Amino acid sequence: MANLRQSANKLWIAIQRLSVAGTGSLMRTQTTTLRRQSRRSLGLGVAVSGAAVLWWFTSQRTVLAEAPHPDHHKRHTSHYATAHAHAHAHTDGHDKRLVPHAAPVTLSKPVAHDSKAHVADLYAKLEHESLDLAKLPVEEAVLTSAPNVPPSITRDYPVVLKVDLTTTIKKTQLTGAYKYEQWTFNDQVPGPFIRARVGDVVEVTLTNKDESGMPHNIDCHAFLGPGGGSAVTTTEENQTKTARFKLLCPGLFVYHCAAAPVPVHIANGMFGLMYVQPAEGDLLPVDKEYYVMQ
Repeated sequence: MANLRQSANKLWIAIQRLSVAGTGSLMRTQTTTLRRQSRRSLGLGVAVSGAAVLWWFTSQRTVLAEAPHPDHHKRHTSHYATAHAHAHAHTDGHDKRLVPHAAPVTLSKPVAHDSKAHVADLYAKLEHESLDLAKLPVEEAVLTSAPNVPPSITRDYPVVLKVDLTTTIKKTQLTGAYKYEQWTFNDQVPGPFIRARVGDVVEVTLTNKDESGMPHNIDCHAFLGPGGGSAVTTTEENQTKTARFKLLCPGLFVYHCAAAPVPVHIANGMFGLMYVQPAEGDLLPVDKEYYVMQ
């Protein structure tokens, strides 16, 4: 930058000398031109120098970011090696992608029930127990119509929970003067309320009794996988299909018919709720539970 300023000053002195020695408008025009060129050269030099400084500063920051301290690298490598070893420590067919925990199948030493380790161990155990369906007891689901809700589940083990659904069309008296042709699960809108527990394997049997010939299915948001079971439960008229789905996530979930056009099937009444209780604990006790869905 200092050399650039000296060159600009020398150029300006030379221009001044030429201006004094010369006469006429032509010389003044040349002086003005040279002055503009010197200013343009000076601005370009400053811009190039600034860009060079910025590039040097950025490259230094990049190098530092890409070259962490050797101790940090050692700690990172050690942590990765430990996690990598744990991820390959199970050989019982346990799908670790479905449970965010690489714990053994058996419960670890007792810990506080509100700790993440305890919850992860518990859900890993439930998932493993649900793999062997032959060892699970079979239980019929308690299905209720709105506004009623099934009673809370008190068992502490998973079961094969059988849910039977039938699709029908029926006319319902909405008001004293108007009736509406509803598309239903089990002759009711909304569909029956289903209550289950994490770890249960829901066995859905869907029978299509729609005399219009429309296909129907069930897409339950509690079921993992694309379509929530719709692809394997699509039934034509007078057809029955059965599928099983393992419940891994607690919560309140919508189920509905996903046959095309989906909005039309839902709008005409083919929707309902499934509540999946957590493995431990449940909602706070109340005087009365209501099932309301629109």
